[in-house]
Amino acid sequence: MKKAKQARLRKVDREAMQRAIDMVRAEGPSEARRIDDQIQHDGFYSAGHGASYHCQYRNLKLRPWEFPPVWVDNVTATLKEPPDHQRRDRAAKLLQRLLAAGLSRYEPDPLTALERAEAERKPEPDAAA
Repeated sequence: MKKAKQARLRKVDREAMQRAIDMVRAEGPSEARRIDDQIQHDGFYSAGHGASYHCQYRNLKLRPWEFPPVWVDNVTATLKEPPDHQRRDRAAKLLQRLLAAGLSRYEPDPLTALERAEAERKPEPDAAA
């Protein structure tokens, strides 16, 4: 099988994909073998993209017809479309928040990543107050 063409990844994207791959591996021996085979045969990008989708689908509790953020190619264009049953608009808004926070579209658990990023940005309460 021919390896998928790897897109140029930012460090934050590569790290998010690696976390997704690690989460899939942790699901059990058969999943670990499957993801390792995918890395070997299709490359890191393909395996990371698939693992990110898998984790986002599970962590966001999406329905089979709903879009995860990793599937949104163009946030602006998607937000101009009328809302639909696939909830592409919701995925695009979530992706927009991820990118604005300096996070990756490949975050395996987008809401937790956003909460963590927002908590890190909040100033520490003044101990003297």
